[in-house]
Amino acid sequence: MIVDRDNIPLWKRLFTRLFGVVLSRVWYVGSPIVMIVQATPYMCLQTLMEASKPNVQRLHLSKLYTQGKRYSIQQNKTNFIITMTSKVVWHYRRRTTASTVVRGEFVPLSEGVTRIQMRGRINPTYLLTSLSFFIPFFMASILLYTPWWHPAVVLVILATMYALSWAGHRFNAQIEVNDIVWFTQIALDDFIPSEIIALNDGVENIVYDPHEFELEWEKFYEEHKP
Repeated sequence: MIVDRDNIPLWKRLFTRLFGVVLSRVWYVGSPIVMIVQATPYMCLQTLMEASKPNVQRLHLSKLYTQGKRYSIQQNKTNFIITMTSKVVWHYRRRTTASTVVRGEFVPLSEGVTRIQMRGRINPTYLLTSLSFFIPFFMASILLYTPWWHPAVVLVILATMYALSWAGHRFNAQIEVNDIVWFTQIALDDFIPSEIIALNDGVENIVYDPHEFELEWEKFYEEHKP
């Protein structure tokens, strides 16, 4: 079904665009990851499950488990979810809370060739159980009732604290997503990737950033609409 964008109300288009920006900047972490391997979804999933925990028979994967990293994989028919935890340095029986949840999907392309699509998002449990995430809220209850500071100064301080807290948590989540993607690539390294025709270096008008692609697509639509 083809929907005419001209018939969509302006407020709905603006809300859809704003909602997409919020999802990409707040909920999701990083850009989508796509890998193509010469293996069936079942083979890929079994390989990931076997590589999720250390084993003396897979010493070549030992670099995946540094700092006590462990990977948890939940599966169904076509999708899977990967989370990662690490060892707490000052308490050997405790583990960190997974800051991200990476959801993957298997898309069979042909016989023995599978495309793996992965996307990470913030884990709400990580934010709710992180003490540092609530420090700005605690400081706000103190600074708002400080009589000798101008309200504008208090607002600037609180805004800076909230921004730094969110940036720190999101940066940690991005590192965890990178570790999970790296784990997936190393675990599936035995499967020879199918050959993909690469574009020449001289090809123009190639957009890699998804947000830039949205802007270019809007520009293309405006130029070619009747």
